[in-house]
Amino acid sequence: MHYPHLVDAHTETQASHHPTVIGIAGCSGSGKTTLASELATQLNATLFPLDLYYRDLSQFPLDSRHKQNFDHITPTRFVIVEGILALHFAELIPLYDFSIYVEAPHDVCLARRIHRDMRERGRTEQSVRDQFEATAKPMADLYVLPSQQRASMTVSGIDALDWSIEQILRELNRRKFLS
Repeated sequence: MHYPHLVDAHTETQASHHPTVIGIAGCSGSGKTTLASELATQLNATLFPLDLYYRDLSQFPLDSRHKQNFDHITPTRFVIVEGILALHFAELIPLYDFSIYVEAPHDVCLARRIHRDMRERGRTEQSVRDQFEATAKPMADLYVLPSQQRASMTVSGIDALDWSIEQILRELNRRKFLS
């Protein structure tokens, strides 16, 4: 769904100004990546995922894989930085013009991780549960959940995606980032 009444000039690039940088954080399975992708589409933004540690290059011939450039970011009016620790590091916070925390209960995050990791990563349900209890949940409690206090706004990761996007666009508009 597109919201032209909220995003009126989102395709213009600010040549003489820095892009508006938006940070999005939340626990693994909270819905932050889905939200960030949709928001990037709505704003014609560059999406910079902090949690993307590996890029599959199997579609390229072996002898040309080393030529792929992942260090160049195409400038756009908006840059969205998304990841579980996007709001954790104090050094990053001043770089954001606006930030969003996606909140979701642990049981919802676990159910989403099970679904994703079994489908996309070939893992067993038990291996996902074991890893969630051993590392993901304790680390989320220690590092991710406290970062919510650094967010400009919080949205629910269990609300409808279009509702969350509309709330964010309204707040961006209210703060004059869309004008």
